[in-house]
Amino acid sequence: MKKLLCLLFALLMLLNMAACGGGDAPAPEENEAETVETDTRPVDVDLTLLNGNLVYSEVFHMMTEPEDYEGKTVKMVGLFDVMYAIAENGEPDPENVSFACFIADAAACCQQGMEFVLAGEHSYPDDYPSKKAVITVIGEFETYYVGEDRYCRLTN
Repeated sequence: MKKLLCLLFALLMLLNMAACGGGDAPAPEENEAETVETDTRPVDVDLTLLNGNLVYSEVFHMMTEPEDYEGKTVKMVGLFDVMYAIAENGEPDPENVSFACFIADAAACCQQGMEFVLAGEHSYPDDYPSKKAVITVIGEFETYYVGEDRYCRLTN
């Protein structure tokens, strides 16, 4: 019986290793854009080097203790999304729009977003990626107030 169990175990191990074969990497999809890094500014906080949980934690810290990050250059990767302010009639106001980079934690159950403002003149949707596109944002961290409410964003 022991010989049969040892043989069965050895066979399972061989099958397991065979499944880990070094096949070719999948080809990129045709619509997948090539990433070109054009911003060479030195970065103070590079969130692209952290795993999902650490990135989520760091962005949460940026939102709760923004004075620790004021004026620092931050680099992050996440999903692009558009946020509309709500007009007095309760509908989204297309004249009052913000753009954000959202990062999910490692379990993809929670998201934390960072508003960003591009330098120069841009119009939505012409000069922006599609919603939920993966983007890389590099900008200077700043806070601003709307009434008594404090918000954080990356500029330039």
